[in-house]
Order: sequence, then C-alpha cells, then structure tokens
Amino acid sequence: MKRYEISDHEIQEAFKMLPKITDNRDKEEIFRNITRSSIKRKKTIRWMPAAASIAAIILFSILASSYILPDHSADEKRSSSQELAGEVKKLDTSEGAEQETIDDSDKQDQNSTTENNSGETEEASEEQKPADKEGTTEESSETVPEKKDDGVSKAASLSSSLAFSSDTGKQSYITLAVPDKQIQYIVPITFETEKVEKQELLNELLDKMNTINEEDLGLMDFYPLNLSIALGKEEGTINIDFTDKNDLNNLYEFGLKTALEDTFRYQGFHKITFSTEGKPGVELPESGMVPEMTIEQTPKRSYLIYQAEESKPKFLVPNINAAGQTIEEAIKEMQNFQPVNSASPSIPGDMKIDKVAEQSGRLTITLSKETPLKDDESSLLAIEAILLTAKDFGLSAVLFENPGLSSIGPYDLTKDLEMPAAPNKIQ
Repeated sequence: MKRYEISDHEIQEAFKMLPKITDNRDKEEIFRNITRSSIKRKKTIRWMPAAASIAAIILFSILASSYILPDHSADEKRSSSQELAGEVKKLDTSEGAEQETIDDSDKQDQNSTTENNSGETEEASEEQKPADKEGTTEESSETVPEKKDDGVSKAASLSSSLAFSSDTGKQSYITLAVPDKQIQYIVPITFETEKVEKQELLNELLDKMNTINEEDLGLMDFYPLNLSIALGKEEGTINIDFTDKNDLNNLYEFGLKTALEDTFRYQGFHKITFSTEGKPGVELPESGMVPEMTIEQTPKRSYLIYQAEESKPKFLVPNINAAGQTIEEAIKEMQNFQPVNSASPSIPGDMKIDKVAEQSGRLTITLSKETPLKDDESSLLAIEAILLTAKDFGLSAVLFENPGLSSIGPYDLTKDLEMPAAPNKIQ
C-alpha cells in the first residue's frame, strides 16, 4: 500500500481549521497545576509496583501453604460437621421414640375403640343370626367346598384311659378292682407307681386300699378289707388270711372273690391261697371249704361302659355275667347290650362292623366304609373296649381296617395296636 505523505503546510492548515480555544488562567496558576500533576504522577508510579509486588507475594504464600501444609481447618470443619450430624441424628431419634410412644398410645386407643366397636358389632350380628341363619348356612355350603383326604382325616387329640407297659419305662401300675353298689360289676381302677418289686407293689396296693374313696367314683365302699394279705410261698402266688368272717354272705362272697381275682391278675399273680387265722383254707358260705383259687389269665369277657351318675367318671368294665363266649360274640354283645344297672354298650350302634377275624393272635376288625369312626369320645372308648376284650381273650394285637381316621388320641389306626397293661387309669 502506498504511504500517504502530509506536508508541514497541510498540517498547519488543518490546525487552523480547529475551533479556537482560549485559556483565561494566568501563568502562575497554570504552572501550579503542572507542578501538582507531576508530583501526583510520581507518587502513583512509586506505589503501584510495590502494591503489586506485595499482592503477588501474599497470593503465592497462600497457594503454597494449601499444597504443603495439612488442611487443619478442613478437618476441623469436617469434624464439626460430623458432630453436628450426630446431634441432629440424636435429636431425630429422640423425636422418633417420642413419636413411636405417641403412636403406640394412639394404637392402643384405636384397638380399644376397635374392640368396643367389634363387640357392638358382634352383639348386633348375634341379634341378626336367628333371622338369616338359614341363608348363611346355604351360602357357606355353596361357597366353601368340603375337604377330602380319601376318607382318612387326622383325629383330634383325646386322652386315653388305658395303661401300657411301655408308657413310662421303669414306672409300673397297681390295679384295684372295686365292686359297684349292687355288686353287679367289678370296676378295675389303675394307679401309677414308681415301684417295681413285688413286695413294694403289694405294699403300695395295701396303702391304696386304705386311702381310696370309692364314693367319689360312684362305687361301693368296699375297702379296706378285714383280711391279711401277703406274698405266698410259691412264686406268683398271694395268700389271703381271714380273721373275721362275720361279713361274709353269698353276694359278698361273689364280689370278694371276683374283686380279689381281678386285682391280683393285673399284678401278675396266677394263684391265690386262702387261710383262716394261719390255717390252710377258708370256709365260705356258698363255695364251702376253699384252699386256693387259680386266677384265670384269659377270662374271655366283653367290656362295657359303666357310669353310676352323670357327675361320676366313665369306666370300662368287664361283663362278668357273660364270660366264656367267642370273640365274635363278645364284639356283638358290646354293641347290642341293653343298658342296665348303670352299664351301657361300649360300641356305638351306628358303627357298622363288616367282619371280625382272629388269626395268629391278631384280631382284625373290618369297618364299613359307609360308617367310619368319628373323632369323638365314643369312638375312643369303643377302640379301648375292643383292646381290653382282645386282651381278655389272650390276643396280642388288634388291627382296624377302613377306620376312616389315621388316628384317635394316642392310637395309630394305620398299624397294629398293642395290648394294654390295665384299664381305667386315674390320678
């Protein structure tokens, strides 16, 4: 590009074209202003570099300290922040606990209110039940299907009245046979004991004769006996010595002999020897002179239910008036027995038995599929009466076919049931 050259003349002409400026100040004032400006300019020039240098040094020091020295202030701030957070957390926890307490009290109030309301609702529903009972029953029968388990259901827990030898290991039992008030039935009552030796068991039995309260059981006030009872000379024998025969009569003789026989059968004795004031034998009103009596181990009797009154307990008792029959006949009698003298059938009439069979010591009871066992006391007593009857016939096991229940009380109906040790276990 070509450089434009301006001459001095042109410059002068250009200045002349500028507007005219006049300065009315005198020379001294103009000089003072010039002198003051020069002084200020010098001070400014001297201060600015120094200030800039100082600022640079300070900035450098700050930056260097942040990299070289540990940040204590940051740690302190962090610690302070943590302490503050902890305090806030404690405060929140305490407030939360107070809130929970308030909520619990509110819930209790709500529950009490709800219970009161539910009680009122139940009362109202009870009043409405008679009116819509039939409709509710129909609806429930339509909406709730019946549960089926191939005809087998689990029975509720029921207490057994039988004593078994395997129940308590070393613990044994003593059985005391007590006549009823008419001496029509002999009721065996069984008590638990920890004694195992023959003499100890006999002593326990004699003590029980003195302490038993037959009236509470609805039975005859029969014990204690005016007799002396001791172990016999031979193994498995018991000796009865009569010192006073004034109470003996034909009826009492029958009850006494049967009660003694049933009592000592359950204790494992097989023979009773009699004596009068130490001399062998006893003269009885009906039997005459009796030196000894063999205890029949398998008397072949059926078992019934005996209950003196509704307030008295139920017992399973042998039918001593119908001994010597077959097992099939005994089972039929237990179901068809006509109630008399507080005794009643032990097998319910609606329990249909299709077949009774005995083979190799096992009794098999085949029940009808149409009438299975029920989960109640009557079915439980029927099972126990059949077990006692089988024991009296010398059998070793009972099996129920088509029971309709897997178990009743402690009895597993899916397998063979063992024979009990004694009936009517009480405390």
